Amino acid sequence: MLSRRCVSFSTKISTVLACTQTTPLGDQFPRKQTFQMASNLAQRAEVAGMDPDTAYNDAVAMLHTSLRSGESLLKIRRDAEKVRMMRTFLRRLGLYDDPKGLDIIHISGTKGKGSTCAFCDSILRHHGYKTGMFSSPHMNETRERIRINGKPISKEMFAHYFWEVYTKLKQTKTRDALNMEGGMPAYFNFTVIMAFYVFIEEKVNVGIFEVGIGGEFDGTNFFLRPAVCGVASLGYDHLTILGETLDQIAWHKAGIFKTGCPAVTMEQEDFPPQPKYHVFSRSPTGSIFSRVWSLLSKVLWPYPTLSAWFFRLWGWFSRRHPMQVLLDRAVNKKCPLYLAPSISEDVLQRVKLGISGKKQYNNAALAIQICKIIRNRESDFSCDVATKRMKVADIPRLDTSLEDLDPATVKGLETCYWPGRTEIIHHEGITYYLDGAHTGESIENCAHWFKEEAGRERSDLERKNGKVIRMLVFNVTKNRNPANLLGHLTSCEFDEATFTPNLMSTVHHANIMDHYDSALNKKELAEVPIENSKIWSAMVDREGSSHVFPCILQALSWVTQGREPLVKVADPTAMLPDIPLYCLEATHIQVLVTGSLLLVGPVLGILKPGFND
Repeated sequence: MLSRRCVSFSTKISTVLACTQTTPLGDQFPRKQTFQMASNLAQRAEVAGMDPDTAYNDAVAMLHTSLRSGESLLKIRRDAEKVRMMRTFLRRLGLYDDPKGLDIIHISGTKGKGSTCAFCDSILRHHGYKTGMFSSPHMNETRERIRINGKPISKEMFAHYFWEVYTKLKQTKTRDALNMEGGMPAYFNFTVIMAFYVFIEEKVNVGIFEVGIGGEFDGTNFFLRPAVCGVASLGYDHLTILGETLDQIAWHKAGIFKTGCPAVTMEQEDFPPQPKYHVFSRSPTGSIFSRVWSLLSKVLWPYPTLSAWFFRLWGWFSRRHPMQVLLDRAVNKKCPLYLAPSISEDVLQRVKLGISGKKQYNNAALAIQICKIIRNRESDFSCDVATKRMKVADIPRLDTSLEDLDPATVKGLETCYWPGRTEIIHHEGITYYLDGAHTGESIENCAHWFKEEAGRERSDLERKNGKVIRMLVFNVTKNRNPANLLGHLTSCEFDEATFTPNLMSTVHHANIMDHYDSALNKKELAEVPIENSKIWSAMVDREGSSHVFPCILQALSWVTQGREPLVKVADPTAMLPDIPLYCLEATHIQVLVTGSLLLVGPVLGILKPGFND
């Protein structure tokens, strides 16, 4: 049932998207026009017969316009105040942060937290639970962020609950919006609150929430007593927010731990920090030096060069093993902490995971133990709180045994589907390898997976006298180091590489509102792919093997040589470069798309139009 408080402004959305094409790339998006349209939408009237697509598009449009306005303020407020604001938003909806009848699984980590959530969802569904799952970002459609029983909620359900939540928050809005408590939550926080609301209204048994960034100050960290918390693999990402060493990052990730609530992590590695960026860590990892840290931060803040060197040296010499940081935080929060080692070789023979890649066995082991805690909550599962006397070696191990792999668990692992992560799509004469890897470690894993899977396919085809070529489609979002990522891909033997922004088409009507980003500017649309191309050319030292395209459709059309019927360039004036002769002679094309989930998502939407239905 749809809310009748919507008003269609599909034509206005087209106008907004058109502005991204008519406005020079060097200019910012015309925000005044955007928010005026949002204001018009807020004054919606009763409309009969609103179809699901229109109501859904209106809801997504509101997310991308009015609810984007508070995003920049909340990005600055990475502190406990932000979590308190989330609880205020919940109270305005009549909700509480300790829901009855809804068990919460809360998972943080740098790599694999989404896959771990997906495994948990699939395992519990096959054990008879009604599951809800929140994840971000979405791949192709905004509704993917909220799933029930493994499927994104329908457009009709999304629109209904969006306007219900939006209206209740709007009605309780006050003039005291400076600290945002009396205002409206921004994009990400609104979707988190909406997911929580949907799970309660739809009487979900278990709600699985993937952390957005970090954990301690993340918008999902408002639960008082989650049933279980999980920490997936740690790595270097969001360095300007979380810190530049793994122990600093671990401090944030363990922020989701709660008193008396069990937490499970996997074996964490400690490796040197990335060298490119200096960042000011939000929090020291050791409580002994907290006062000194706070004092020096105030003294050195006016001297950026001096403070940069000092904090870099401080971070290097005071850093600890991330496992020790997780244990210390568990002790401080009086939280039972467990270790879920990777699945052993003996157990591996019985299971073929639904998500490819050797690293997925670590995520699967973590998910199995998390689900075991959920299923045994009413039994005598031991939850001994971590103590100060414990060492990392003393953390209780939860090994995955053959007994843990009951038929329902095995079925859940084997049928788990997580779009755009180590996904292979076979079409006539073309094989697509999609992976949204966007950190150095995850790109390294992606390269290993691609070489293994694509190598096996190429050997089979070449035995049949086929000629196989390899193409790369790549992009990264801003504020990332492309050299750290591209370096891992040079060994994949690509014949040609293409670089494109995360933009579906240069023609506005070929884009969808779910891909809209008001932060797109000249740097995002043009400079980043050009810089990536230069870096790649220098790495492979082969002139003419790197190509830049203004949009995803043009890049895909070029790498597939026009053989893919699902790829249709919408711009009739587009002029694509000539394809090298040796590429035209290929009988089969292997295409790797990686570097960003925001790139892989639209590609997946093109190649599998109904994958959400």
